[in-house]
Amino acid sequence: MTFLGRFRILTKILSVIALIGVMVLGGVWYATGQMTAIDGGYTGFLEKDAKSVSTIARVNRSIFEIRYLAYRIVAEPEPEAKKQTETLIGKALVENAKLTKLIKDTTPISTSQVDDIDREIVRLQSVLQPMIKAALANQNAQALGILSSPSSSPFDKSLELTRSLRDLMDKRVQKGSDDLTAATNSTIRLTWIVMITILAFGSVLGFVIAQFGIAKPVGVVVALLQELAKGDYNVEVTGTERKDEVGDVARTAVVFKEHGRAKLGMEQEQKEFERRTAQQRKADMIKLADDFEGAVGEIIETVSSASTE
Repeated sequence: MTFLGRFRILTKILSVIALIGVMVLGGVWYATGQMTAIDGGYTGFLEKDAKSVSTIARVNRSIFEIRYLAYRIVAEPEPEAKKQTETLIGKALVENAKLTKLIKDTTPISTSQVDDIDREIVRLQSVLQPMIKAALANQNAQALGILSSPSSSPFDKSLELTRSLRDLMDKRVQKGSDDLTAATNSTIRLTWIVMITILAFGSVLGFVIAQFGIAKPVGVVVALLQELAKGDYNVEVTGTERKDEVGDVARTAVVFKEHGRAKLGMEQEQKEFERRTAQQRKADMIKLADDFEGAVGEIIETVSSASTE
């Protein structure tokens, strides 16, 4: 973990916080992107598929309305009422054309099926024109005969095609809904996995940096200082090459160690000096006693000699 020793403790802590923050932001960005895509899918689903389903239902209702108006124009007794009904039939046909165009615009995949419906509506118009003409001429029996003849089958065929297209769209809508639900659930699960992974990685990284970049080196230095405090100046000082606060303390410990050893040396020299001084004083005292004893002996000997004479 020499690499961690190149940075100050505050730098390590801020780096871990910044890294975890970046990873969390990355996870949020990923989740946001996925949810935006899902939201786009739901928007498309509501604006296109679901709208087309409701539109095809309106087409189906429009065809029923045209059939109702066709029988109504025959049943109307008044010419004015027949004219009004003719106008309503024309409006219903125009509305039907708008609705089928809207389906093709919103769901191009259904264009071929809608074209089949349009062709049947064109056939239906070819049936309605002579029928309306006979009804307006008050030839109701002829008009009713046209509606009842096999040539009026475009009504049934158009309704059959609209029901078929509606069923197909219902299946597409159901499949689209299921796919979006599955995508949403998958995104939620994956987001949880990503966020948990980020937190786990950040926690492990933080533990490694805290343990090997801060706690362990500080523990080593504390043990070193305790040994120096006990007077053990022969202990090895490690970590002086580090660039962080632990290195600062280790280098300071080297100074304490050198001063301690110097002090210890001075104390030993002082004790040796005191020992030699004490020995010298003792030797001097012994010499002084010997000299005194010798001088006294000489005096006694001289006095004894003099008394003898």
